[in-house]
Amino acid sequence: FEKYICSGTFLYEFSPANQVIRIHELPKAKPGQVADDNFLSFVFGMKAADAKLRYQIDYQPPPANDVHYQYLMIQPRTAQDKADFTKARLVLWKETMLPRQLWFHQPNGNEVTWDFEKIISPAEIRLTEFAQPDLPKGWKWERAPVQAQPRVMRNSGN
Repeated sequence: FEKYICSGTFLYEFSPANQVIRIHELPKAKPGQVADDNFLSFVFGMKAADAKLRYQIDYQPPPANDVHYQYLMIQPRTAQDKADFTKARLVLWKETMLPRQLWFHQPNGNEVTWDFEKIISPAEIRLTEFAQPDLPKGWKWERAPVQAQPRVMRNSGN
Protein backbone atom coordinates (compact mmCIF):
# COMPACT_ATOMS: atom_id res chain seq x y z
CA PHE A 1 0.00 0.00 0.00
CA GLU A 2 0.97 3.61 -0.29
CA LYS A 3 0.02 6.24 2.20
CA TYR A 4 0.74 9.94 2.34
CA ILE A 5 -0.23 12.39 5.04
CA CYS A 6 0.11 16.09 4.37
CA SER A 7 0.15 18.43 7.35
CA GLY A 8 0.55 21.58 5.27
CA THR A 9 4.13 21.90 6.52
CA PHE A 10 5.36 18.34 5.91
CA LEU A 11 4.45 15.43 3.66
CA TYR A 12 4.83 12.07 5.40
CA GLU A 13 5.52 9.28 2.91
CA PHE A 14 4.94 5.75 4.24
CA SER A 15 7.28 3.14 2.70
CA PRO A 16 6.13 -0.28 3.99
CA ALA A 17 8.84 -2.20 2.10
CA ASN A 18 11.51 -0.33 4.10
CA GLN A 19 9.44 0.27 7.25
CA VAL A 20 10.25 3.96 6.96
CA ILE A 21 8.22 7.15 7.10
CA ARG A 22 10.02 9.79 5.03
CA ILE A 23 9.49 13.37 6.07
CA HIS A 24 9.42 15.88 3.19
CA GLU A 25 9.42 19.55 4.10
CA LEU A 26 6.95 21.39 1.88
CA PRO A 27 7.70 24.76 0.32
CA LYS A 28 6.43 27.64 2.38
CA ALA A 29 3.49 29.56 0.93
CA LYS A 30 2.70 33.20 1.46
CA PRO A 31 0.31 33.76 4.40
CA GLY A 32 -3.23 32.81 3.37
CA GLN A 33 -2.03 31.30 0.07
CA VAL A 34 -1.37 27.83 -1.33
CA ALA A 35 2.19 27.10 -2.48
CA ASP A 36 2.08 27.55 -6.24
CA ASP A 37 5.24 25.83 -7.40
CA ASN A 38 3.66 22.50 -8.25
CA PHE A 39 0.88 20.96 -10.32
CA LEU A 40 -1.36 20.26 -7.33
CA SER A 41 -1.79 23.97 -6.74
CA PHE A 42 -3.94 23.86 -9.89
CA VAL A 43 -6.45 21.70 -8.00
CA PHE A 44 -6.08 23.30 -4.57
CA GLY A 45 -6.21 27.03 -5.08
CA MET A 46 -4.35 28.49 -8.04
CA LYS A 47 -5.85 31.68 -9.41
CA ALA A 48 -7.48 31.36 -12.85
CA ALA A 49 -5.13 33.89 -14.44
CA ASP A 50 -2.08 31.96 -13.21
CA ALA A 51 -3.54 28.64 -14.40
CA LYS A 52 -4.13 30.07 -17.89
CA LEU A 53 -0.51 31.26 -18.09
CA ARG A 54 0.97 27.94 -16.96
CA TYR A 55 -1.39 25.44 -18.61
CA GLN A 56 -3.35 24.87 -21.80
CA ILE A 57 -6.77 23.87 -20.43
CA ASP A 58 -9.41 22.42 -22.73
CA TYR A 59 -12.91 21.23 -21.97
CA GLN A 60 -13.55 17.69 -23.18
CA PRO A 61 -17.20 16.74 -23.62
CA PRO A 62 -18.14 13.72 -21.51
CA PRO A 63 -19.22 10.46 -23.12
CA ALA A 64 -22.91 10.45 -24.08
CA ASN A 65 -23.85 8.16 -21.18
CA ASP A 66 -21.95 10.20 -18.55
CA VAL A 67 -24.30 12.55 -16.70
CA HIS A 68 -22.18 12.98 -13.56
CA TYR A 69 -18.85 14.52 -14.59
CA GLN A 70 -17.10 17.33 -16.45
CA TYR A 71 -13.66 16.76 -18.02
CA LEU A 72 -10.72 19.14 -18.38
CA MET A 73 -7.60 18.22 -20.33
CA ILE A 74 -4.47 20.01 -19.15
CA GLN A 75 -1.08 20.43 -20.80
CA PRO A 76 1.85 22.31 -19.26
CA ARG A 77 3.24 25.40 -20.98
CA THR A 78 6.42 26.01 -18.95
CA ALA A 79 9.58 23.89 -18.84
CA GLN A 80 9.26 23.66 -15.06
CA ASP A 81 5.74 22.20 -15.30
CA LYS A 82 6.72 19.94 -18.22
CA ALA A 83 9.27 18.34 -15.88
CA ASP A 84 6.33 17.30 -13.65
CA PHE A 85 3.86 15.98 -16.23
CA THR A 86 3.22 15.84 -19.99
CA LYS A 87 -0.59 15.82 -19.89
CA ALA A 88 -3.35 15.53 -17.33
CA ARG A 89 -7.09 15.12 -16.99
CA LEU A 90 -9.13 16.64 -14.19
CA VAL A 91 -12.60 15.17 -13.72
CA LEU A 92 -15.09 17.28 -11.78
CA TRP A 93 -18.45 16.37 -10.25
CA LYS A 94 -21.15 18.25 -12.23
CA GLU A 95 -23.18 18.99 -9.09
CA THR A 96 -20.41 20.53 -7.00
CA MET A 97 -17.53 21.13 -9.45
CA LEU A 98 -15.24 19.49 -6.86
CA PRO A 99 -12.53 17.06 -8.05
CA ARG A 100 -13.55 13.46 -8.69
CA GLN A 101 -10.34 12.24 -10.33
CA LEU A 102 -6.93 13.54 -11.28
CA TRP A 103 -4.93 11.57 -13.85
CA PHE A 104 -1.56 12.59 -15.19
CA HIS A 105 1.16 11.22 -17.43
CA GLN A 106 4.71 11.74 -16.20
CA PRO A 107 7.68 12.46 -18.51
CA ASN A 108 9.15 9.02 -17.63
CA GLY A 109 6.02 7.28 -18.99
CA ASN A 110 4.35 6.52 -15.67
CA GLU A 111 0.65 7.23 -15.31
CA VAL A 112 -0.78 8.28 -11.97
CA THR A 113 -4.47 8.38 -11.06
CA TRP A 114 -5.88 9.82 -7.86
CA ASP A 115 -9.56 9.05 -7.20
CA PHE A 116 -11.60 11.22 -4.86
CA GLU A 117 -14.58 8.95 -4.39
CA LYS A 118 -16.18 10.91 -1.60
CA ILE A 119 -15.67 14.53 -0.67
CA ILE A 120 -17.35 15.80 2.46
CA SER A 121 -18.03 19.51 2.37
CA PRO A 122 -18.05 21.19 4.73
CA ALA A 123 -15.78 18.73 6.48
CA GLU A 124 -15.26 18.50 10.22
CA ILE A 125 -11.48 18.75 10.55
CA ARG A 126 -9.74 18.19 13.84
CA LEU A 127 -6.39 19.80 14.64
CA THR A 128 -4.97 16.33 15.39
CA GLU A 129 -5.33 15.46 11.69
CA PHE A 130 -2.41 17.82 11.00
CA ALA A 131 -0.13 16.26 13.60
CA GLN A 132 2.86 14.09 12.83
CA PRO A 133 1.62 10.49 12.44
CA ASP A 134 2.46 7.80 14.99
CA LEU A 135 5.46 5.67 14.11
CA PRO A 136 4.43 2.01 13.66
CA LYS A 137 6.35 -0.56 15.73
CA GLY A 138 9.62 -1.50 14.02
CA TRP A 139 9.57 1.52 11.68
CA LYS A 140 11.89 4.51 11.64
CA TRP A 141 11.80 8.16 10.58
CA GLU A 142 13.87 9.35 7.64
CA ARG A 143 14.14 13.02 6.69
CA ALA A 144 14.19 13.46 2.92
CA PRO A 145 17.08 15.68 1.80
CA VAL A 146 15.80 19.09 0.73
CA GLN A 147 17.99 19.27 -2.38
CA ALA A 148 16.75 15.86 -3.63
CA GLN A 149 13.09 16.65 -3.04
CA PRO A 150 11.01 16.77 -6.24
CA ARG A 151 8.65 19.68 -6.78
CA VAL A 152 5.63 17.35 -6.49
CA MET A 153 5.47 14.12 -4.52
CA ARG A 154 4.12 11.42 -6.80
CA ASN A 155 3.27 7.78 -6.91
CA SER A 156 6.14 5.77 -8.38
CA GLY A 157 3.73 4.02 -10.74
CA ASN A 158 4.52 0.59 -9.28
